[in-house]
Amino acid sequence: MPPSSALPEDPSANNLEATLHEIPLSLPDGQSSVQAPTYASEQEELDAIRARIRSAPFMTSTPQCMEPCVGSPEDHYTGGRGITGKSIFTALIRVPGCGEYQCTQCGLKNKKLERAIGDQAKHFGFKPYICNQKHDRKTVW
Repeated sequence: MPPSSALPEDPSANNLEATLHEIPLSLPDGQSSVQAPTYASEQEELDAIRARIRSAPFMTSTPQCMEPCVGSPEDHYTGGRGITGKSIFTALIRVPGCGEYQCTQCGLKNKKLERAIGDQAKHFGFKPYICNQKHDRKTVW
């Protein structure tokens, strides 16, 4: 039989796959290598976010601290759901598309995002600071 005309195998080609598995993958700043869990339904995801927020240090401290923003390094609660750079409470607000923001818990619709975030804060009993102004001429919050 005539000698094979195939080229000899490159020894470095065998090591390439092994080398690729040994190289640590780096992610751009601000991105996590942790995969967000998959939920069976949107409601299950929202319930999980609510549970994480309820037990968060900013909620349980006395006095309460300001909540983190979606996508910030302190956001360990939303899994990226919500409006990046805004309160993590936006993870619990729907934007139907007609310039309204809707609460996923009570269905209340607001034309201003800040009011929708305030509605979420109310659901959680979240009062991160004392205003020192009597808006209703009676109480200081």
